[in-house]
This record gives sequence, structure tokens and C-alpha cells, in this order.
Amino acid sequence: MAFSGRISGLLRRGLYNNSASSFVPVSPIVTRARNGPTYRLFVGGLGRGIDDQTLAEAFSLFGNLVEAKVIKDMDTGVSKGFGFVSFSDEDDANAAMGMDGQELAGRQLRVNSAESITGGGPGARKRAPRGRS
Repeated sequence: MAFSGRISGLLRRGLYNNSASSFVPVSPIVTRARNGPTYRLFVGGLGRGIDDQTLAEAFSLFGNLVEAKVIKDMDTGVSKGFGFVSFSDEDDANAAMGMDGQELAGRQLRVNSAESITGGGPGARKRAPRGRS
């Protein structure tokens, strides 16, 4: 209950003060959605008490949320402090970017367009030896 009060407070304090033109358009990233592309956002600054459901509740206010996922440490199961949310509509994703800088559970969120990672793998970050041409 306290969580929904917090979100309502954010909305009343002018979450929508930023004009839509100040948002950077979100590029589509194909995820597990069956019905075409989704628009994925990175959400950083999450507290350890935030789970998938809480993240979904916070961002479902902005439109048709496809997925909300908090990334957790594989060994301990503890949140790593960031996650991702995906929307089926670009306008909804752009509106959700208004959460950037807002507070959730006492922590300031960072919300950005998520970037697709390609070309990763074991040798992706190797550098040429120093001092050799």
C-alpha cells in the first residue's frame, strides 16, 4: 500500500512536467514478445527490496508493459540494483522515461533506453598487446 502511495505522490508532484519533446525516442529491441518488437528501458538505482512485481507496478502506470525484470546475482539471488522494463508501444516507453530521476523506495532511479548487446562472448574485450604494432 505504501508503494502505491509513493507512485501517486510522484504523479501529483509533476512527474509529467517534462514535455514529450524532451524525451529521446526509444529504439525497438526484440525480446520474448510474440507480437513484434518491444521498446526496452534500462532501470538503474533499484533498492535491494525491489522485485519484478514491484518494478512492474511502478512502470505499468505508463502503458502496456510487456515485461519487468530485476537482475539478480546468480549465486546469492540478491538484486544487482538494476533491471529492465519492456513496452509494446514506443510512446508508452517514452512516457516511462519520465521516471528518470524520480524516487522509488527511497532511491533515485536512472531510466535510459536499453541498448542491444551484440558481438559479445569470450574474446570480445581482448585488447592488442601494448607496445606492439
